Amino acid sequence: MRVPVVVIAVCIHSSLQAPHHQHKSAVECLASAMLLSRPPVCGLSVVAVARVCCSGPLTRATVSPVSLQDLYYKSYDCVCVMFASVPDFKEFYTECDINKEGLECLRLLNEIIADFDELLSKPKFSGVEKIKTIGSTYMAAAGLSVTAGQDNNQPAQDRERQHTQIGNMVEFAIALVGKLDGINRHSFNSFRLRVGINYGPVIAGVIGARKPQYDIWGNTVNVSSRMESTGELGKIQVTEETSNVLQKLGYSCECRGMIKVKGKGELRTFFVCTDMSKSQGIALS
Repeated sequence: MRVPVVVIAVCIHSSLQAPHHQHKSAVECLASAMLLSRPPVCGLSVVAVARVCCSGPLTRATVSPVSLQDLYYKSYDCVCVMFASVPDFKEFYTECDINKEGLECLRLLNEIIADFDELLSKPKFSGVEKIKTIGSTYMAAAGLSVTAGQDNNQPAQDRERQHTQIGNMVEFAIALVGKLDGINRHSFNSFRLRVGINYGPVIAGVIGARKPQYDIWGNTVNVSSRMESTGELGKIQVTEETSNVLQKLGYSCECRGMIKVKGKGELRTFFVCTDMSKSQGIALS
């Protein structure tokens, strides 16, 4: 049963009118209402709603009824962005009688994405957040959970935290490979993951007056997407700056050389050296 929109509106209104220290209870009220709705009302995730209501002082645009497209925005100095795709799925997908006009193909894709989502519940990946899926491409980011007051107070600790989240994103990508390998074994397929990772500043926000969508934008996101699209199956491609951080964390990276990146000219990229045979058991253990 869907929750009437008026319930959601009341929850939002209450959260915006309440003092900041009371926002959490308002979010819980809204989250509860959303969880009773299938599909979620307005297409908002609980995480997105929490960011809207608990992000501290809100702009006038947030509470203005004529500016719903400016529901929420925030700039981040350092976010690690990952795109992981299953390029083979495009060839795998067919519409015929034997697979119920493509339905069985979509069931398998849903299983892949659901298994990827399952990894997010693990404590070690608590800093990783799914942004969205685009076809068979999975987009995630780490570093969006920085709370007010953490930025720029202690540069050394901030830098260490930022570097750690980059390492966590690589571990998440390796875990995705393990999940996909498990699906391959029981479905008798040979899908392989192609991953691109980059880090840097981004702008996060919720856009749209209808079905608002939480997303992130910026050069960091664009380059991360290019790292995936110009990468190779079974490998994690990163920028030179990302490689430098990973090597400080103890990862080994192999220089691929200069590659042509749309909109960026030529960039020197690296492949993260990972033992994929070992990673197969990460998500299954």
